[in-house]
Amino acid sequence: GAEGGAIENQVKGKMAVGTKEYFEGGDELERKEMLRLKTSGPVYDVEEGEVGRSTCLSVLYELVSHVNSWALKRSLHKFVNICVDVLRLEEGRNVRRAAGLLARALMARAFDEVSGGMQLSVLLEEFERAGVERLKVALEVAAEGGWGGEDGVDKKGVLGSGGVYGDEAVRVRCKEALQLWEEVEITGGWEWAQMRVKSADRRKRGAAGLVRRMLKDSEGDDGETKVKMMSMQLDED
Repeated sequence: GAEGGAIENQVKGKMAVGTKEYFEGGDELERKEMLRLKTSGPVYDVEEGEVGRSTCLSVLYELVSHVNSWALKRSLHKFVNICVDVLRLEEGRNVRRAAGLLARALMARAFDEVSGGMQLSVLLEEFERAGVERLKVALEVAAEGGWGGEDGVDKKGVLGSGGVYGDEAVRVRCKEALQLWEEVEITGGWEWAQMRVKSADRRKRGAAGLVRRMLKDSEGDDGETKVKMMSMQLDED
């Protein structure tokens, strides 16, 4: 009930304050080093249930970091969707940390693509088709301590209905992912990908129209069936 929710909010508030105190101290460089050292596992036992979900995301992180580009291309849109959904909806900070790590790995792969020459890129177009702009927005909000609940509202680190307290480790990883996103943007990688996708879509529509015109005069049911089958095949491609 309402009383149980209030108690839960108080517990989460104490956890957030305790974690903040746990991280504080030292100069900026020391703080960054200690941040990584101290976020290797759950700080509180009530967070143990998040370990399984965060471990799954950590496995995906390893796959994204090391798998061949052609193999990654097949599932890239799923990885992007996972990052966006977790950063927007997940309240567990360990899971959100793992999602930030996965997002950073995705952006690192995008940066590798432009570093190797955009003409040889395998993944940039697929990033565009997967909706990389959505990922950027999710990273920007998470980097400011927002989101993390079913309502998907930017809470700016203030606990409310469906909101979460800001977490330093989540912010750091999302900011690092955004830095890589910006590096790709500076090199023109995202603009190049948009142009390639638009060009491919125009060619696809042109080819579909040409085939339909070629088969338009086909006689009988067999001709109509051919038109439908060819249209379906072009849409799938």
